[in-house]
Amino acid sequence: MMRNRMAAAVLLAILPVSGGANAAALTTKDVIEALHRATPAAPADFSGKDLKFLDLSALDFSRANLSGADLRSADLTGANLSDANLSGANLTRATVIKADFTGADLSNANIYRPVTFSSEAKAPTEMPVFTRTRFSGARLVVDLIHADLTGADFRDVRMEMRREDLFMTSHILWSNLAGANFAGANLSGVVIASSNLSRTDFSGAILALTQILRCDLTGANLAGTDLKETTLKDVTGLPKPAP
Repeated sequence: MMRNRMAAAVLLAILPVSGGANAAALTTKDVIEALHRATPAAPADFSGKDLKFLDLSALDFSRANLSGADLRSADLTGANLSDANLSGANLTRATVIKADFTGADLSNANIYRPVTFSSEAKAPTEMPVFTRTRFSGARLVVDLIHADLTGADFRDVRMEMRREDLFMTSHILWSNLAGANFAGANLSGVVIASSNLSRTDFSGAILALTQILRCDLTGANLAGTDLKETTLKDVTGLPKPAP
């Protein structure tokens, strides 16, 4: 008996304490309770938390801190994420139908193939709102269709089609990007069509192999833009690129 107790003690001493990433995982109930306790002076803090696969639909995360949170495959349908801090968060395959990201900080986030529509019909009313959203430095592989991206910050964003993303080109279609900032962004291979690009800043951006079709470029800034093999078809207001 004594020998068994000594062996158990040794085993407990060498095994890692249970927890780690799993201990940090929250339930939907935990999230709801934290949101209910939050105040304007003390917003809910989910920074670095494991929220993947959770049903977070229709919850109010406005001004919440979700920086570095793991939101992979989480359901954020209809969630209010306005002015939330999602910097460095992982939203890979997250469902964001009808979510409101107005003024949210998604800088340096990983947004790989989020679910933005419930069906192939791609109803405009289902597209999440990204007005004044900050995507600077984020990695995006996404279709933005009927999107409100006015004033959005895409500086240094990476939307280029990589070898591992073959056949997964990002598309921006029928969207409003008036006044958006793509300075220094890599949009190589992206398809942008039937969209408002007026006053958009593409200075220093990489548009190599990008397709820009039937878009309004009135007042756009193309200073120092890489337009190697860029397709510009049926565009209006095309400015002359500065050297």
